[in-house]
Amino acid sequence: MHSLTDRDTAVKKILIITYYWPPAGGPGVQRWLKFSKYLPEFGYDPIIITVDPEKAEYPIKDHTLEQDVRVGQNVYRTNCSGLYEYYKKLTKTQSAPYSGFVNEGVPSLKQKIARFIRGNFFLPDARRGWNKHAYRQAVQIIQKEKIDAVITTGPPMSTHLVGQKLKKRFHLHWIADFRDPWTDIYYYNKMYPTLIAKAIDRKYERNVLLNADQVITVSDYIKKQLAAKSSAIQASKINVIANGFDAEDFEALFDFSFPAECFRYVPVQFGLGAICHFLRIKPRLSFQTVCIRSSKIGLKCGVQLPHLLNRDMTG
Repeated sequence: MHSLTDRDTAVKKILIITYYWPPAGGPGVQRWLKFSKYLPEFGYDPIIITVDPEKAEYPIKDHTLEQDVRVGQNVYRTNCSGLYEYYKKLTKTQSAPYSGFVNEGVPSLKQKIARFIRGNFFLPDARRGWNKHAYRQAVQIIQKEKIDAVITTGPPMSTHLVGQKLKKRFHLHWIADFRDPWTDIYYYNKMYPTLIAKAIDRKYERNVLLNADQVITVSDYIKKQLAAKSSAIQASKINVIANGFDAEDFEALFDFSFPAECFRYVPVQFGLGAICHFLRIKPRLSFQTVCIRSSKIGLKCGVQLPHLLNRDMTG
């Protein structure tokens, strides 16, 4: 009879490297905020490395998300150096551009110049200046703690380069999470990348996909895009964990006594919109609820992560 080893029964420590963490707002931050909130139920202790909010450039802030940070959660905040101070000086704006530059309207000449600099001289993205700080902090934690896996999440896609470097040095199990496409992102050409810049960016992307032990993303469409980057990429190691929702965010609004099967196959990639459509009600909460819930109502997307963390983590 097989008996559980100490490694099987012990709490496994997971190092999660994410630029976006409360007080950062928007839907992207909530994916790993919610995962880290519920992973302890599956025997994992997530340790977070993120940027010091005083040094970060967040398009949106939402301090209410700080309520979801688990009590006792280890969060290491680091220094950061990046492009956006220069961007704001050049364009005479007070904030960093939103994803896709949606807050800029028709770009001025200065904005076009700034985008060109961003798309050709700061590869793979303007937040790469955080990498050296995140890497240094990660090395200290790995040398101190018994880390079982490293998870990097992008955007910013430069974060995956930290995971790749840690994988090479420490031979740890590495999962790369793509919340968006990389070189296929819809606003990619709005940064006027040259052919050389595109080639460099695609090489970064391809190397991350080849070297990560597991890749997860939010939709089948992005999975197909990533798998097509090289014939050497094993499509079987790319898994879809769609964005879901946290039942606790809705407890004051809904009765969740429905059978779990009612929710398991909801198209959770649409986040709050899908749930509201399913229940035929108008949303009363904003993007705060576009997140991941793993256990109470048995979302298919939520229970996959512990399975992926267990896979191949034997070394």
